[in-house]
Amino acid sequence: MWDRILGTLSEKFEVKKFDGAGEKDINVLEDKLGVKLPEELRELLKNTDGLEVEKTRIIRPVKDILEDNERFRSDENILRSFMPFDSLLFFGDSGGAGDLLAYAIIQGEISKTGVYVWDHENDSRTWIAPSIQKLLEWWIDGKIKV
Repeated sequence: MWDRILGTLSEKFEVKKFDGAGEKDINVLEDKLGVKLPEELRELLKNTDGLEVEKTRIIRPVKDILEDNERFRSDENILRSFMPFDSLLFFGDSGGAGDLLAYAIIQGEISKTGVYVWDHENDSRTWIAPSIQKLLEWWIDGKIKV
């Protein structure tokens, strides 16, 4: 699935792929954040550990996903400025100069693969697509801009 989608994406946009993440690195990420990644994100990270489209890091590398989520959950300045982030798993940039893509974590699980955009200016969390797959397909089709 990901090869087809990334191939189509590459036909329309400037895309930069990377070597895939290892299972061990993904497991460490899950253990440290205390949440199991949805299968679609696990498989995408195994295919490419990070994905840049038009210079936007739609999918961050495993290392950055871990660092970003740990920082947003523990940095005192961030915690004083925004609602708590333990209900989000950030995994990419939305291209909005600081806005991030995330899954919702509900009762310690990511049970739905809906993708949300967190807006750093007003702290809103807005649903944008039912999955990363749909997010990329809708972007390819011009239905949304990230």
